Amino acid sequence: MNIDSIRKKVIAFLNVKCSFSYCLGRGQYEKFDGYIDKIYSRIFTIKADDGRLRAVSYSDYAIKNLKIYLK
Repeated sequence: MNIDSIRKKVIAFLNVKCSFSYCLGRGQYEKFDGYIDKIYSRIFTIKADDGRLRAVSYSDYAIKNLKIYLK
């Protein structure tokens, strides 16, 4: 998998309501709902329902630190 193929997968979720699970390390996960707000060359931003904005790299999605589930 390269960054371009991962980016195409992420673009499919752009502005679609999703659930996210993000690995914080040491067996800790943060789960939240929201949508992918903007896509950039090396990162994308997620707007959570609680109003927070998170920046995530494509490599986080590639190594499965971030999981995206359709609602």
